[in-house]
Amino acid sequence: MAVVAEPVGVVSGLQLDLVQGPQRAVQERPAAQRARAEADLARADGVVEGDGVCPFARRELARRDALAVAAEWARACGPLVWIAEAAADTAGRPMNVSYAVGLPNVGEFGDPRVLAELGVAAEEHGWDGVFVWDHLLYHDPGWPVANPTVALAAIAARTSRVRLGPLMTALPRRRVQVVAREIASLDVLAGGRMVFGAGLGSMDAEYAAFGEAASLRERAARLDESLAVLAALWSGRQVRFHGRHVLADGVRMLPVSVQARRVPVWCAGRWPVTAGFRRAARWDGVMPTHAAYGLGATMLPATLAAILGVVASERGGLAGFDVALEGRTTPAGGAGVVAAYARVGLTWWVEAMGWWRGGVAEARSRIAAGPPLR
Repeated sequence: MAVVAEPVGVVSGLQLDLVQGPQRAVQERPAAQRARAEADLARADGVVEGDGVCPFARRELARRDALAVAAEWARACGPLVWIAEAAADTAGRPMNVSYAVGLPNVGEFGDPRVLAELGVAAEEHGWDGVFVWDHLLYHDPGWPVANPTVALAAIAARTSRVRLGPLMTALPRRRVQVVAREIASLDVLAGGRMVFGAGLGSMDAEYAAFGEAASLRERAARLDESLAVLAALWSGRQVRFHGRHVLADGVRMLPVSVQARRVPVWCAGRWPVTAGFRRAARWDGVMPTHAAYGLGATMLPATLAAILGVVASERGGLAGFDVALEGRTTPAGGAGVVAAYARVGLTWWVEAMGWWRGGVAEARSRIAAGPPLR
């Protein structure tokens, strides 16, 4: 029996279980939420990193009116905070957050041997995941760029526990059938530890320089079709799909993912544009960035909660949904930073490594120190 991958906007049988689930009723407590919002703003300079105050918290508050932030928190974030806190209280233990290392594949990190070394070190020192950037080019044409699939294969072959994946694959510039083969093969090699991150890509040149359409509208349409076909190809059944951008004419691809359903798919989005977050709601997870995103800059917990309000309204809740966020911590002070994001729904903290924080030498040191104390 053929699996017909549906065009964007239509939920296929393969995807149905990703978006089902009861709508969770939440008791609104406006006064308490407003008080929480004001307290959060008063503590905003307490989004700390080690012994110092995070400069990005100050920068975001300086750009936005404090009352608008408080209103956003009370309207969109409050219910999610209450749900998360209630769950933590019921369990009698801190909320569960996994910790991953995020590795660029460019510059001094653009060597698959270096990425493999760092990935193995991450497992040895107690991290839960290793995620690698996906770039074909980079802004500095003199920098080397490593192939993320090759790097992940090397890490998969030398580890046994950590979750692995490319974050975020610029899927619209890739042949979906090749990606399906690569990721399914990696999942077999890794024994079912792969996560697949997908987005539009941040560099127009990675499209235009090779004759590919660079417009965001075109990339978004191709991304949606590619994701539908990718999931269908991973089923191991025959797939027929005739889209505007992607064609699969009665093909079947093996091996299938080792994981029970398929490789989890996380999608990227850039706040305040909501299209990426509505797309992510149809899949298994989200990795948000924001308009002021920069190297090492992490959004405030209030912004993450507003994003998750959008996702939750699309899905009918956040049960079984992963939320990953890149940031920067110290081993001693990191737990408090991460806890603020865990309260609004974070499930994966991705410790961002890069040339902007000391390069490979600092990455080795930070990885060896382990994830924040739990």
